Amino acid sequence: MEYQAPIGAADPDDPYVTGNPATGVEGSPVPAEAIEHPMREVVNAIAAAGLAPAAADLTQLAQAIALGGRIRQIVTATSATETSTTATAFSAAGLSLAITPKSAGSTILLAVFTAAKVENLVAATSPGGYWALFEGTVAGPKIAETRLTYFAQTAADGLFLLAPIAFGGLHAPGDTAPHSYLLGHRADDNAGNERVASQLGNRTGLIIAMELA
Repeated sequence: MEYQAPIGAADPDDPYVTGNPATGVEGSPVPAEAIEHPMREVVNAIAAAGLAPAAADLTQLAQAIALGGRIRQIVTATSATETSTTATAFSAAGLSLAITPKSAGSTILLAVFTAAKVENLVAATSPGGYWALFEGTVAGPKIAETRLTYFAQTAADGLFLLAPIAFGGLHAPGDTAPHSYLLGHRADDNAGNERVASQLGNRTGLIIAMELA
């Protein structure tokens, strides 16, 4: 976004003048961009934070800033047929993460964006789907799990927000060494057996953000 000077200003950085009819001072004519662009910038910031812009809520920019201030580490990944921007393969087995917790109270925030069907993601009952954090590989111990907590439909894509996965108690205070985890989508089949979900849907993206306590 750029500064929008008054209409007819000789200098693109010229200030605005407040009109005063009593003294004959003419006010600066305001270009439409000076009003429209800041509003669009704010709305874009709100949407980028995962919030649905609402006319009645005048606290959303503050909420978006607060959310952005908590993000410390971001990993992005796409569907099983592609590779993430960090060159970390994301398959049906899960996404491998190398995480350095800054405190024992750190959490992972999850958001799943999709423009197509996602199998076994939103079900909370058998066959239930959830995201789980495993130590090392999917064969390792399951440390924590999270389920869908919120869904917002946008014009083109769906936005799934999952509850945070807490690191509390995983590491001793001050332990800042990298730890390897697998973030996997798990589900129970109809027989009640836990398995790795193989259908993550087309054009599915996953964003993982580190949050400090």
